[in-house]
Amino acid sequence: SQFTGQHSPERAGHVIVVNVPRWFSMIWNVVKPMVDEVTLQKISIVRGANEVFEALAAKIPVENIPPEYGGKSVPLGQSPEENDLRALMAHNNALARGDYSCGGRSANPPCRFCTWGPARSY
Repeated sequence: SQFTGQHSPERAGHVIVVNVPRWFSMIWNVVKPMVDEVTLQKISIVRGANEVFEALAAKIPVENIPPEYGGKSVPLGQSPEENDLRALMAHNNALARGDYSCGGRSANPPCRFCTWGPARSY
């Protein structure tokens, strides 16, 4: 709609919704008229192994698609970035519980999360 187009900036290049239940189409048909036409053109709803792979392969190199969807990347949830994120979350949760066993910046070697800094200043 014009309202959402004016108040919600476009941030997605394309959204591929994968293997949603059949009842999703009822909800989508209610929501779709409220979505800006430019945004609608960026949304693909796909079901089934072949349709999912074709939609992903049209936008993503096959070597970056997880094998669960027919690609050649690492399995879902096992990328180095996801492993690092899980480790960071466990570290931060430990700190929130008062567990400072990581040793912080003064440990030898220093804790990799306690010495982390943003890649750029904001």
